[in-house]
Amino acid sequence: MYQMFHKVHHEFSHPISVAAENSHPVEFAFGNHYPAFVGIFLLGSKVHIWTIMNWGILRVLESHESHCGYELPWSIFRIIPFGADASYHIFHHSKNVGNYSTFMTIWDTVFNTNLDYYEEHLGAPATAKPSRTHCKDDQAFGAGLFVF
Repeated sequence: MYQMFHKVHHEFSHPISVAAENSHPVEFAFGNHYPAFVGIFLLGSKVHIWTIMNWGILRVLESHESHCGYELPWSIFRIIPFGADASYHIFHHSKNVGNYSTFMTIWDTVFNTNLDYYEEHLGAPATAKPSRTHCKDDQAFGAGLFVF
């Protein structure tokens, strides 16, 4: 799946804000839009228009912030439970492994895909190694993270 679809998203050697939206058309439809709006489709007319607009704005802002390459100390996404800062997802771009989520990091914890991040950034030893697929033809990107 990576080679066919997600590799397009990793064409940027350093994550920048516009890289968040750069994706293969199939990934754009089924990985970006469908998950973001499935709740609206399920709830139908019970969803208020302001809820739809605020959710869309929140998702776009979060996606761009997690790819911007800057650690923003005033980010609201740092205080949301199971939220993450930019360094969390930039690890995914720089190592090409783990930290797949940007918004609900609990899923990375459930599936043990963030153990390498915690070992490297927090010094916490991982108790179990996740099974993962390394991309053979791609080198790890040298993504820089700028901290204010």
